[in-house]
Amino acid sequence: MTLLQAIAIGGFYWFGWSFYGSSWFMGWLSPIMNVFWVGLILGDIPQAMIVGATIQPMYLAFMGAGGNTPVDPIAAGMLCAAVIITGHVDVSVAVALAVPVALIMAQAQTLRRITACIWAHMADKYAEELNTRGIVIAGIVFSNLSKVVLFWLPMTLMLYFGSPFVSSLLNNMPEWLMNGFSVVGGMLPALGMAMTLFVIGRRALLPFFVAGFFLIQYTGLGNIPLLIVALFLSFLFLTFTKDEDGGVTDGFNLGDILKKPKEGDKAAHLLTQKEVNRTFWWWILTQEVNNSFERLQGVSFCISMIPNLKKLYKDNPDELREALKRHLMFFNTQGIWGSVIHGITLALEEQRAMGKDVQPELIINLKAGLMGPFAGIGDTIDGSTFWPILAAFFIPFGLQGHWWAGWAPWIIFTVCTYTYGHFFFNLGYRTGTQAALTILESGVIKKVITFFCVLGLTVLGGLSASFVSVQTPLVIPAAGGAGLGIGVQRQILDMILPGLLSIVTIFGTYTYLRKRNGNVLRASLWLLAIGMVLGCIGILGTPV
Repeated sequence: MTLLQAIAIGGFYWFGWSFYGSSWFMGWLSPIMNVFWVGLILGDIPQAMIVGATIQPMYLAFMGAGGNTPVDPIAAGMLCAAVIITGHVDVSVAVALAVPVALIMAQAQTLRRITACIWAHMADKYAEELNTRGIVIAGIVFSNLSKVVLFWLPMTLMLYFGSPFVSSLLNNMPEWLMNGFSVVGGMLPALGMAMTLFVIGRRALLPFFVAGFFLIQYTGLGNIPLLIVALFLSFLFLTFTKDEDGGVTDGFNLGDILKKPKEGDKAAHLLTQKEVNRTFWWWILTQEVNNSFERLQGVSFCISMIPNLKKLYKDNPDELREALKRHLMFFNTQGIWGSVIHGITLALEEQRAMGKDVQPELIINLKAGLMGPFAGIGDTIDGSTFWPILAAFFIPFGLQGHWWAGWAPWIIFTVCTYTYGHFFFNLGYRTGTQAALTILESGVIKKVITFFCVLGLTVLGGLSASFVSVQTPLVIPAAGGAGLGIGVQRQILDMILPGLLSIVTIFGTYTYLRKRNGNVLRASLWLLAIGMVLGCIGILGTPV
């Protein structure tokens, strides 16, 4: 393989992890599609497609939930196809080679999400300065330029020096170092959760976060059942707690929020339909570009809102600044189904700009309460059902060497998901406007804010049970040296409270943020250092 060929393939590998488009990475993460570029550059598309189709079954329903990306299917497809084509190796070794390659290259994902925190903090600075162009550059341009070092360069070197380099890297990587990286990857998502708790600032409601966390730990419920429980708890809290004036908050009716206003009560819009659609397309095109441990999709959410926020608050720089800051907060959902949240949020921002009493807390907590359930719906339908079925259907054509076997499912998936995603977004925008008007007219704004705060904390607690993973492999030797000993994690900690180390990490980070007035950079560095040290010396890690 020539250096030019290695550089070209490395460029397509970098392009795959640039995350342009919501459905983009569902296709690019699949070996059956990304191997096409390897075959095109090396002059053997049929052989490349056979390699991709051989590896594809291992990654049919691959999804990196939260801050976790355990393997790198793009690297597995591209590097294995290149090695087999250039080395004239039998395709039967593709699966065996893919496993260590995907594991090793996945470590770059930890660095990617750590590096993305830098650009998130840069965006914070630009938000204070009302430099919206700077936010876009930090979130998109700088983020993808850093990936040149993290993805393009390593893949180019691996390709150029061949499979011996890959084998040598794997064999020389100490197990203790690999464990350190794994522990850090499980701990860092705690930063985003703790930051959200810090921003909400309602310490009296933190027990709902704890309830959501342990509900998932004990039951393993999915996001939809979790939402139902959270809605029920929110309703009960409002029904049986007193208002500030001593009265009981009875008579709360969630239907009031969703009730359509009368025809004569519909408010005029400040945004045209074309301008509304801009938010959808900016979100679809950028949602995963700057995904970080601290904010996940927060910066991308803000970028999608910027064009319309600038118009809504063009005469009020203070409001624009605050809007930018609240949309740079932690956010994570499934891009297609979750776009309804963007529609509702945009409608609420529009109502606030029109002088309605829409409080920022309502917008923040509504996002927090809805992102988890829609992530569960979207991941289940799109990521775990729709895409795997499409990809599996075309695997036989890939095994026959057909170049279109990877492109066909991606095109079908993209057209379908973008079509109903656009519908959900506009449905959210219309419903959101009506909901905002109904809330204001019914005089239950304070109740709604509390409702979504409880809802959001409960759902976030459940999400953190999946996002944050801190465990210990330590074993207490059995008396007299007989037997296997007692596993600290499974036989002690999990018997007391499952997920105990994870929630201690979250609240430890939250406490640190409160004491340091939200200094996220220092918190992230402490988590990185503690996780790496404790992982490398074997105190933390996967239980045996």
